Amino acid sequence: MNFLARLKKALPLISHPPAASTVPADEELRAFANGQDRVIWFANPAGIAYFFNEYCRRYLGITKADCDPQGWLAAIHPRDRSRVEVTWAESVRLRAPYKSEFRIRKASDGSFRSFRVTANPVFGEGG
Repeated sequence: MNFLARLKKALPLISHPPAASTVPADEELRAFANGQDRVIWFANPAGIAYFFNEYCRRYLGITKADCDPQGWLAAIHPRDRSRVEVTWAESVRLRAPYKSEFRIRKASDGSFRSFRVTANPVFGEGG
């Protein structure tokens, strides 16, 4: 299908989007995150993790039931851990995007692999 044909097909969707979903947005977001083959986690405004997607849980070797909000720190390479804790706390305090690179232990074989980690704060109406 050429570009014009695809555009013609998409125009009605753009000008008349489908009705709002009856599924709550947080459920849609969690479903989306669980479908990704990458580590995805959510944290609250205090920086405490409260959701780890399925891939992340498999990588860390944890179940949904034993997701310790600070447990992910134990999986960080000991030489990287204090730097990660300090930079994460600073990012949370400043309410600023977080970017870092550090090693995380893979539960299935105990090896450490380097990850580029980014986190972006999302602010609601109240800030």
